Amino acid sequence: MNEAIFLNAINHFFQGELGTIHKHVTRFDSYEAAFVALNSALDPEKLYLELDKAGVGFILSSNPLFPEALLEINPKPLGLYYKGNESFLKNLNNLLVIAIVGTRKASRLSLDFASELAKKLVSYNCLIVSGLALGLDKAAHEGALLGGGKTVGVLSLGLDGVYPSSHLNLANQMIAQGGGLLSEYPLNVPAFPNRFLERNRIVAGLAKATIVIEAPLESGSLRTANNCIEFGRDLFVAPGALKQPNFLGSHALIKQGSYLITEPEDIIKYFNLEKASRENLILPLDLSDIEKDLIKILNQSNQLIDNLVDLTKLEPQILLRNLSALTLKGLVGETNGSYYLL
Repeated sequence: MNEAIFLNAINHFFQGELGTIHKHVTRFDSYEAAFVALNSALDPEKLYLELDKAGVGFILSSNPLFPEALLEINPKPLGLYYKGNESFLKNLNNLLVIAIVGTRKASRLSLDFASELAKKLVSYNCLIVSGLALGLDKAAHEGALLGGGKTVGVLSLGLDGVYPSSHLNLANQMIAQGGGLLSEYPLNVPAFPNRFLERNRIVAGLAKATIVIEAPLESGSLRTANNCIEFGRDLFVAPGALKQPNFLGSHALIKQGSYLITEPEDIIKYFNLEKASRENLILPLDLSDIEKDLIKILNQSNQLIDNLVDLTKLEPQILLRNLSALTLKGLVGETNGSYYLL
């Protein structure tokens, strides 16, 4: 029987207590043996079927789809729950993964910078990772979506829920645009304070580089930064107002030698990134002339509806009808009024 079935059951038995789970399973040669030793009345196969019903997948660290970067951290996850098309797992291994984190109570300037940063980086084939929390996390995810890119959220609870619940629509948009959600926790496990810190280690572990924007002292973002340093990854920090409490942690990281970032180009130059190219875009044969023109415009850059009206000289109703047709054909996406090629 699939070993993932038994690890999922063990995760349920211990209600996602990762330290206890790791300690228990290391005593056995297989997850099946580790589960049998629990003498539990839980039905492993039934629990696994519940994952399918919830639209959640589960992979072990031995699975080829498992994020390779997480195999290098200690302790590495035994397995990961995921929501979204499996292609986003492949992208975690194939694209440059950048984490963007910061306080939930960020200033407007910091929120705008996080969004701008994510939007710019996805145009260079970066994948943005964060924790789907309020504040900077949300801004980073939304910026990536606005740029037509992919973004992954790491959660501190089972994937039958989202925390905060107000971000459910955002999570669905992330999945619809080719990103996804990850968690170490089984279904029906709620978010507890310690689980946010465990989640942060996964955020830092997935990324080649972590960018900290507006972090107070003793914040979760600092823990993510420390994880980043511990894992030997690159750490970038945005500066802020002197003596402003929300930037004291950020400035402490800069003093310790982290890279300073003030604009997206700092990341682009550091990693020598090249703009994502679609020069060899092949158009489907069943497109109308208007649809082809729209594809060519969006191939250059994402566009707001007002800009498209100006560029195409079309009546808004005709323009929207053609954009809807391209959306139904899976060629164009829309986020917050910005249209982009999928």
